[in-house]
Amino acid sequence: MKKWIVSLSIALLASIATGAWLWSELRSERARNAGLAARLASSIVASPDPADAAPASAAAAKVSPAAPAATPLPAAPTTAAAIAAGSRGDWEAAQARLLRDPRFREARRVQQRLALAPRHANLVRLLGLTPAQADAVIDLQLDQEARVADVYKVDVNTDEARYDRRAKLEALDLSHQSELRALLGEDARAKLETYMESRPSRMQVDRFRADLTEANALRDDQVEPLIAALQVERNRMQDDLQDYSDTLTWSGDQGDSWRRYSERQAELWKAMNGRMHSSASSILTNAQLDALDDLLARDYARFEAQQRVNRLQSKLESASAATPAN
Repeated sequence: MKKWIVSLSIALLASIATGAWLWSELRSERARNAGLAARLASSIVASPDPADAAPASAAAAKVSPAAPAATPLPAAPTTAAAIAAGSRGDWEAAQARLLRDPRFREARRVQQRLALAPRHANLVRLLGLTPAQADAVIDLQLDQEARVADVYKVDVNTDEARYDRRAKLEALDLSHQSELRALLGEDARAKLETYMESRPSRMQVDRFRADLTEANALRDDQVEPLIAALQVERNRMQDDLQDYSDTLTWSGDQGDSWRRYSERQAELWKAMNGRMHSSASSILTNAQLDALDDLLARDYARFEAQQRVNRLQSKLESASAATPAN
């Protein structure tokens, strides 16, 4: 599965009671599931990703709001009320009826394009696409999101069903890559894929630039090499985590699998941070490297805090379920 497809979703599986996924961009199938479920629930495009609005200068970075390491896709304000008034299935059925109206579909597509305007600008500025090509790429990506969301409308409860879903997603991705290749040519398609895969690291570098003082600001020639170096280590961590996930059982009682998965995720995250330090040491000054270490430590501390919350939530929910109602 192409890594950038996962960036469709960086939501966490905390939303489905496990919460172990803190990286909306993890390439594992469950991360995609959570992110796309969030998109389906909100039925709108989330706020523009900071990775699609990378500041052009260090000065711009200083005034940009710092984004969290991985921000779950927000639900529309009406979602909670809609679900409270009826079942999620009722709400999704209502959305499906709306989407049958061409006026609603067009209005929604306009909204989606506007939300992705920063990405459009980066496709032109960083990748050298023409505005018309960038328009077409955005439309293809939105169409792909809709197709993938349709796959996720079917629940999976067994490993066999999960593997079948993965096969469908891979087939959709192959088709999407063929569309992009026909539109852009192979060289530009490959550059686009690299850009989409690097968006988590672009977000991280955006936050890093905002942390730096003016005296230690990143030079323009440091930005892209740093993004590439961080993304290599992130990809390695995600690949290792996916390989480990594939050894676990995700049908039936998943409690032990989630515990093992979370423990392995913590180990791999620590190792990734160490490799990021080493990779960045040839790019950054000593002062900049110290600041990066601080950022990586804060990210890991947030991860650990979320893990503790998840474990406590699981215990409390289990205890509540085991207590007979009065």
